[in-house]
Amino acid sequence: LAAVSEVVCGISTPDTVEDARASPEWDRWRKAIAAEMEALFKMGTFEYCRRSDMEPGKRTTKCKWVFKLKQNSDGTISRFKARKVVQGFRLRQGEDYHDTYSQTLGGSTLRLMTAIAVQTGQRISTGDVGNAYVEADMEDDQVVYIEQDPEYSNPLYPTDEYVLRMKKTLYGMPHSGRAFGIKLTKVMASIGLTPCDGDKALYHKTTTDGKTITVGAYVDDLICMTAHEDLRQEWEEALRLNFQKVE
Repeated sequence: LAAVSEVVCGISTPDTVEDARASPEWDRWRKAIAAEMEALFKMGTFEYCRRSDMEPGKRTTKCKWVFKLKQNSDGTISRFKARKVVQGFRLRQGEDYHDTYSQTLGGSTLRLMTAIAVQTGQRISTGDVGNAYVEADMEDDQVVYIEQDPEYSNPLYPTDEYVLRMKKTLYGMPHSGRAFGIKLTKVMASIGLTPCDGDKALYHKTTTDGKTITVGAYVDDLICMTAHEDLRQEWEEALRLNFQKVE
């Protein structure tokens, strides 16, 4: 069956780069691709690597572009967005990556948190880490190379001589969720929040003067419960210091 493209304000969202190039809006999609690539390079997501310097036995994988029309509250188009996604099905478990789990707060844990908040008067707030998977570092024993993008190549690094070596994870990589969870746990630990035994996606801290703060994580969506605004501000500040986009 043929894919059905999303249509926003009379503009069809392309399924492939070829579709985008053939559309009247190609110039805007092209700029969206360039903006995404510039952001990824700025974040240190990958670095150029000579094909001759690739580790023995390693092969390259490809990526695809996923396009999206972002809308304002009144339904008009706010921007054209392009996201680079690794074709993770080409990666080999046990060679290119290992564990794949993501932190997901249990439903019963979430219900318990809200019940405690109602009974004790603690305030609940939420947070969301934007581009979460791009925030996570690759582990030392994980080496992944991707081909350069024809739509965004640097003449100083010709595609027949250079590939990109991943320094951070990216959407589409099977282990991206796990890598983000590892980084989030380190950020939580930096302010004294440790995982609970019953649910590793739940973090808790009790200070020496009896103040408490509890944070739950469902991948990159966070929920914080505390009656002490100084602890909440400390948590929010830790997120802002360690992640580029926090909402």
